[in-house]
Amino acid sequence: MSQPQPAEAVSAGDRAAIVSARVRGRAVWSLALFTAALPVAFLGGGADQSESGGRALLGSVFWGSGAVMAMLAAWTCIRNWPVLPRGTRWLGLLPAAGAGFIGLLLAIAVTIGGGPP
Repeated sequence: MSQPQPAEAVSAGDRAAIVSARVRGRAVWSLALFTAALPVAFLGGGADQSESGGRALLGSVFWGSGAVMAMLAAWTCIRNWPVLPRGTRWLGLLPAAGAGFIGLLLAIAVTIGGGPP
């Protein structure tokens, strides 16, 4: 019977492959969840105030879940920066940067717009 190897025994190449797959998976999930929020937002835009509540909640859940996955991908990417290839670094950081940029645009729009009439 062979003994299981401790986590420290993983080679650098195996660690890079494992972390790279983890970052790619989280980044792809964040983009999928952000994309899932778009049709809900477009469909909820033309609805009455009474009808749009459920759509807004569903869109917010999708967008919030995408933001959490983007932050997890970025955190994992930054934590393991030296072992990741350049393409995986970009893939891990761009969803979080995009979510932050969209949040900034929304904050500016609410500040300038002043809210509903």
